[in-house]
Amino acid sequence: MYITIDTFYGRLPHTDCGDCGEPSCRAFALAFATDRAIDDAACPHLGPEVRAGLAGLKDVLRRRTNLALIVDENRCTACDECVVVCPINMSLFSFPTVNFESMPLVVKEDVVKVENYCGALATCLRCVEICPVDAIKLV
Repeated sequence: MYITIDTFYGRLPHTDCGDCGEPSCRAFALAFATDRAIDDAACPHLGPEVRAGLAGLKDVLRRRTNLALIVDENRCTACDECVVVCPINMSLFSFPTVNFESMPLVVKEDVVKVENYCGALATCLRCVEICPVDAIKLV
């Protein structure tokens, strides 16, 4: 089973109330799943059974040593938004020579491909947030 941001998001109330300090439930799910100093107590609308389920999912993620991105090639429209917001790709373009082999996301054959491991997975995930068709998942 893949554990993705949607796995967490599916257990949230989908109210987008902001009571947790994040602008939406999806943003809360992303912050929670990537360990950005948010715990389930930040959302006052979760019942005890949901909190227990979220804690279990988070424990599974914490035990994993490798996180990865996958792109659903059937959903991807090659809009390039993920490539544009990637801080690794942007920082590479600021240098005189660009090492394209180190870019995690590239567009090939009219679809985004995950070419290399992304070292910012645990803290960034801008590509996951920006994808308009939810084609990119953290697993």
